[in-house]
Amino acid sequence: MGCARDVEIPEQDTYTQPNWYAECEQEGSEGLLWWSDDFVYACGMGVSRFEQAAEAQAKSFAVNSYAERMNSEVESSTSINITEERKRSETDITYAVPLTAIREHLETKRSTYRFDGKYHVFLRLKMSAEDYEELKQGAIDEQNNDLSAVFGPGRMLNWRPA
Repeated sequence: MGCARDVEIPEQDTYTQPNWYAECEQEGSEGLLWWSDDFVYACGMGVSRFEQAAEAQAKSFAVNSYAERMNSEVESSTSINITEERKRSETDITYAVPLTAIREHLETKRSTYRFDGKYHVFLRLKMSAEDYEELKQGAIDEQNNDLSAVFGPGRMLNWRPA
């Protein structure tokens, strides 16, 4: 049985972002010359008084980035209410790749710290370019299937002017 070691979450005096997050590359290769593999990356960041909530936000934003690039369905909204110097903001993101799950991504980089009483979590996910292209094609195929159910062979849209 191995030794477990606790990790202390650092407290910072200023808000910072890791360089890899600020310059989050969309795609790249890892390895040596002809033994390299291509990957697609997505980054996300979360802030909360609760570490797990900040982690969930960061992952949601990163996965949302994949879904947006796959040209799939993404629904997001942000509402900000300011009342007498009190600000309340809420962000909801729903992502869906019809009949295709966002899978096979690996968390490759993570940075967590506390600033101003809140956890700040930055993470970068990576997915093989091959898996990404398969998921993207699945999303396109599903969109085409939805259209063919309405406009496909043997189906006519019965529209008549009023």
